Amino acid sequence: MHKEDTDTRFKKGNPGGPGRKPGSVGGRRLILQELDRVLAQEGNVEKFSNACQDEFNKDPLAFWYKYGMPLLPQGFVLGTTEDVEIIVKMLDADH
Repeated sequence: MHKEDTDTRFKKGNPGGPGRKPGSVGGRRLILQELDRVLAQEGNVEKFSNACQDEFNKDPLAFWYKYGMPLLPQGFVLGTTEDVEIIVKMLDADH
């Protein structure tokens, strides 16, 4: 590592890059805003709920992996097999 690199790395006030421009919106936030807009339309919450239920009924575990796990904090997702067993039991209890 060069001396000039060590002089500025990990120091207070040096974020390491320009970052996002003030007022800009990331892709995830844009998607959530669009989902809010769509769900605000008459009847769409019920349609969405029914579609989710249909997918869940086909395969609860696959539904969990596809839609539930991405919403969990990373530490939980990388947890023990006991965590997975608890989730499977919860899903099985609904059947």
